[in-house]
Amino acid sequence: MGAIAAARPMIPTFSREPEGSHALSVCESKLASSDPGQYYGVMFAARERRAALVALYAFWQEVREIVDECREPEVARVKLGWWHEEVQAMAAGRPRHPATTALAPAMVAYDIPAESLLSLIASVGQRLGYANNATYAELCDYGLRTRGAIERLAARMAGCHEPAAGENVLQVGARLEMITLLRDTGADLRRNRCYLPREDLARFGVDPRDLSAGRAAAGLGELIAFEARRLREELGQHVERLTEAARPRLIPLLAAAAIAAALLERIHRHRDRVLHEQPALLTLRQLWIAWRVARRAGTADNRGS
Repeated sequence: MGAIAAARPMIPTFSREPEGSHALSVCESKLASSDPGQYYGVMFAARERRAALVALYAFWQEVREIVDECREPEVARVKLGWWHEEVQAMAAGRPRHPATTALAPAMVAYDIPAESLLSLIASVGQRLGYANNATYAELCDYGLRTRGAIERLAARMAGCHEPAAGENVLQVGARLEMITLLRDTGADLRRNRCYLPREDLARFGVDPRDLSAGRAAAGLGELIAFEARRLREELGQHVERLTEAARPRLIPLLAAAAIAAALLERIHRHRDRVLHEQPALLTLRQLWIAWRVARRAGTADNRGS
């Protein structure tokens, strides 16, 4: 990862059952190291909701990273299959992994069916088939069924039940996943995968075979700039459509969106280096962005100590 290493961020103490404290601590560490921006966003959620949100987002990171970490598709499918079995074990009251152990109480408390997580795992596996030939519409659909689905569950856990908010929560989540794919373009190319939309590759005259071989194409910078601008515009549109009433309960999502918008600016600025560098924001800047989002939503006092 290209992000600058930092000490584990501090987060307010959760109320937790003694037997679940270790599992939740593992989830906190996982989320803090994998996605500090999301971790900081959860810091500003209502105190009684934080444990559930940390567990959900840690589960998401565990599942999502399988495709990134496994070069061989069959190995990734085996690992995703294990998580499929683990969710079923959790539903039966026998979780084995810290993420499912911490998540199990929230699944009951918020009446979330195990099928929603099983569908998510299946959708993550479908990214293996998008390695070099996805359209923009297919990537949007993938984002909706993965990060979008996670954000909809998170909104439910956060107490946001406005029907009008649901579709925009999904759409914001989808763009967050697509921004992550754009950020990881160089790393994915080194895995012989390219998630840049095939119609855009053709439009800018970029051959993915050149990219996989480490040869910068003439139109690559313009292509990356185009993708960054489009994602920023779409992300902003869906964030703007979230109602004022819903925003105080969607601090983690809003913080993640604001951090992603700042990341898109960096990607746009360094678009010619995307093959060899992974754009990243300083962790302290991510904390500042999350704090600012929470303050604007009028919930900074709700963050605890």
